[in-house]
Amino acid sequence: MLHENKKSLFVAIGFVLSLLFLFLAMRKLEWNQVVSSLENANLIPWIAFSVGSYLFGHILRGIRTHLLVSKDASVGIWTTTQVVVLGYAVNNILPARMGEFARAGMLTERTGITYTQSLTITFLERLLDGVVMVALLALAALFVGADGFVKESIFFATLVFGAASVAVLVLLVAPGLVTSMISRTLQVIRPSWHDPAIRYLMSIINGVSYLKSPVQALLALFLSLLVWLCEGGLFLFMLPVFGLELNYLNAILVMSLTNLGIMIPSAPGFIGAFHFFCMQGLLLVGANQATAISFATLVHLAFYIPITLWGVVIMLWYGIELGSIVKLSQKAKPLKNLEQFDQISNERLGTSSVTTVLDTPSLFTTKLAEAICPFDRIPSEKREELLNNVASFLQGQINSIPRRYIVLFTIGMTGFRTFSWMRYGRPFCALSVERRTRWVNAWAYGPIGLTRQLFRLVRATSLLAFYEASETLATLDSDSKGKPVLSSTYEVGQ
Repeated sequence: MLHENKKSLFVAIGFVLSLLFLFLAMRKLEWNQVVSSLENANLIPWIAFSVGSYLFGHILRGIRTHLLVSKDASVGIWTTTQVVVLGYAVNNILPARMGEFARAGMLTERTGITYTQSLTITFLERLLDGVVMVALLALAALFVGADGFVKESIFFATLVFGAASVAVLVLLVAPGLVTSMISRTLQVIRPSWHDPAIRYLMSIINGVSYLKSPVQALLALFLSLLVWLCEGGLFLFMLPVFGLELNYLNAILVMSLTNLGIMIPSAPGFIGAFHFFCMQGLLLVGANQATAISFATLVHLAFYIPITLWGVVIMLWYGIELGSIVKLSQKAKPLKNLEQFDQISNERLGTSSVTTVLDTPSLFTTKLAEAICPFDRIPSEKREELLNNVASFLQGQINSIPRRYIVLFTIGMTGFRTFSWMRYGRPFCALSVERRTRWVNAWAYGPIGLTRQLFRLVRATSLLAFYEASETLATLDSDSKGKPVLSSTYEVGQ
């Protein structure tokens, strides 16, 4: 309850600050001049260059995230780009920078690393961003000649990011020493905290480990520099829209001030804070107030709309995946004791306790199960009955999926069967077992994430039913050499 109160207070402070910055930005505006400035804006082709530069920067962010997790997870650049975009989109929609937590959650789900490590990587990316932004702001201020609150901003940002950089450097240089000190301290003052604290610390150390190599650290910094040069393009190409000089140093100055300013709590999408700090930066390079607020408004829309739409598409698909998992997990009941576990583990397919999830399988489901499981290792006299049981169990599990997810599953399988026709000139069910097995493996274990997700349910359920069947267990027990009964289907999955 206390945690929720603190969170609500943080959100309330953000909204109050946003309103305050909006008031400060608009209190002396001549609105007729603002309208005239917007009416005379020359959008084409500059708006396309501006948005394109910003979106390309997110692909570079995805490459950076890919590198930071590469020591602990094998994940594609497109996936890490989606993770990055999701975080920015959620920040545009929800308050309190909830996008950072959504981003860490999706990164954990996609890579298998711990949530603490995912949060550490998110923090590390923010630190790299901050270091680069301060350097760019100092460079721009040196040439543009800005002083006053610009110098103060550089000073305080250097203190914050400098302290964070020192902490990361200590973890990189002496992880063993830090672990030992914390371990000894907690054993004395709070032994119950020792084990979980050390686990969290290990995740944090793993999160920053990519920077341990000087070459890799420089690569991460270089990518961060490219990211912010692309972000500078968002501001640069918007300058000619309002008749301002196409000056990269001016754009860097405005961009850096704006992004440092929106680090404070604010409303979703940084409304208010973004407009105020962007406006102040543009005033420093000679723009009038009407042009400055018009510029800030258009730049805000140029980053807000595209990245939010892109993020919504990701959230829709990601939400469908998570929703199906949640819905299916809600059907599972926790085991209350070991005796209940023993009772369930002793139940096999074919007994009355399991028949409630057995349905009459379709021909397609039967052929699918036959392609997934190694029935060729089962004695021929038992094979047909086992295939029917496995297919029936699979059909029952498919039928138990909530209706809206069955629709999606059916669409996916329809696509699979259509591609089967296109690939072989024959329906999937008419293919030989060997060809069906190769085709299913190409989808279930191939490089495309969506096809792997599609086949995860049928593959896991079929193999579970197969290896829990009494016929399979009897065959395993009779294998005198003790080798597992595995086919190429399982081997490919490894």
